[in-house]
Amino acid sequence: MAKLVLVLAAICGLTGVAAGAMGDHALKSHLKEMGVADIQPSVERLEIGVRYQMFHATALIGVGVLLLASDRGRIAASIAALCFVIGVVLFSGGLYFMAFTQNDSLVMLVPIGGTTYMIGWGALLIAGLQARPHGMDEE
Repeated sequence: MAKLVLVLAAICGLTGVAAGAMGDHALKSHLKEMGVADIQPSVERLEIGVRYQMFHATALIGVGVLLLASDRGRIAASIAALCFVIGVVLFSGGLYFMAFTQNDSLVMLVPIGGTTYMIGWGALLIAGLQARPHGMDEE
């Protein structure tokens, strides 16, 4: 499971950097071609999506390391990883969709993704409290 989480972290980091670069290099011209007068809200949506995606790519690295290092808390850590990935798709992905398409039909995915992020952080809290290094006795 740790290997999968670390691979997902790398994918989230890679696609987060790509989304940021695409936004920096293509979003403004794309929106101007669409005839959008005020592009700032879309730029802000994209920046927020990238920021949260990169935060959670980093968090996934931590979850992967926790899974490698601890005999306990693995279920909670796995739930955290799943929630972070779902959060990236729903929260960041929803913001990217709205930024590039000017279509708010999926706007409800964003708060669901944000809630999923919070559930993930709660699960990571539990995993951290349960964690014990391999071979360590109870404290």
